[in-house]
Amino acid sequence: MFNTKIQKMSESNLDKVMQIENACFTGEVWTKESFKQDIVNAEHRLCFVLIEKTTVIGYAVLDILDEEYDLLKIAIDISKRRQGFATILFNYIKANAKIQGINKISLLVRQSNTEAKNLYIKLGFKEIALRKHAYPDGEHGIFMCTNV
Repeated sequence: MFNTKIQKMSESNLDKVMQIENACFTGEVWTKESFKQDIVNAEHRLCFVLIEKTTVIGYAVLDILDEEYDLLKIAIDISKRRQGFATILFNYIKANAKIQGINKISLLVRQSNTEAKNLYIKLGFKEIALRKHAYPDGEHGIFMCTNV
């Protein structure tokens, strides 16, 4: 169906990752240096890229917390959205979690981000709690979780 692969993020991926980051996030954009540190900090953080043919079209960053993954970032190139790529990337994360003995994946999403919330619900996440003023601009976040 798709000519895609998922691999660990490397420094050679960062220019395209930053293009996606800047297009997808406003106000909470990570720097190239932040991503470099995440790649180096492989013991406690996982960074994956989704590649179609030879081009990075998405990425995910997760913290490893005991028997849980905390999904910090997941983004798909705007031109590739609503084509199933986020599901492909998330299913890979979930399969990786099972292999690693992880039993839960959690995340925090802006209360106003209906598109992302709907995707997470489709992927099996449940709304667990409201985190008041979770973001620097004061917006509330919704803590969501799914079992692996």
